[in-house]
Amino acid sequence: MVDCILLAAGTSQRFGSDKLFCKVGKIPLLERTLNIYTAQNYIKDIVIAVNASNEEKVNNLIHDKFSSHKMRIFLTYGKDNRMESSYSALKFLDEKNVSLNTPLKTVLISDACRCFTSSSLLKKLLDCALKNGVAVPVVRHPETLRVIEGGRYIQNIKNDNLFEIQTPQFYDRKKLIEAFKNTDITAYSDESAIYYSYYKDEKVMTVTGDILNKKITFESDLPLEFLS
Repeated sequence: MVDCILLAAGTSQRFGSDKLFCKVGKIPLLERTLNIYTAQNYIKDIVIAVNASNEEKVNNLIHDKFSSHKMRIFLTYGKDNRMESSYSALKFLDEKNVSLNTPLKTVLISDACRCFTSSSLLKKLLDCALKNGVAVPVVRHPETLRVIEGGRYIQNIKNDNLFEIQTPQFYDRKKLIEAFKNTDITAYSDESAIYYSYYKDEKVMTVTGDILNKKITFESDLPLEFLS
């Protein structure tokens, strides 16, 4: 069994409206994401890190659409930045599981605004995590990159070893919490950077991600066929 954390505490400023409740194929984005994870029979509990301003709307969605589901869904407040929200949700999950004497070994963390994550990608990640303790989805960066300063080319960057990091990411729960406790988490932008900055000698365990597994940041990130 696996516990799941969904990070949903952003303010959606770059999207222009509350993206968690924008309609994607006539279904609110957050509901689409929850449909993905509630369909996985290996997930035990879901914790959603929310913005306080969205708490009531998220609670209403869970009550209306998921109250009869056997999987439990909890809310906790997010923090000022993504990594602090992730750590807060991890601690909430740890305290809940310890109090219930059901600490699960594996936790997955994802952006709640990735509503196109496939079950096949999740299965690949789970298999990798069960074998190696960690699984991070990546996609090769297809574009040529250059460093430009003062209107002049400074450096060409080969893209052979450039990858975009996606979520969901799977981790050994205890090891990830240990990394968070002993790292300046505000210096990093995702869990894998924190994990591998702490466990420097571990081989980076990646799985080929999916270009359709987009993080919805701008309205233009949504395929036209899904906009209603």
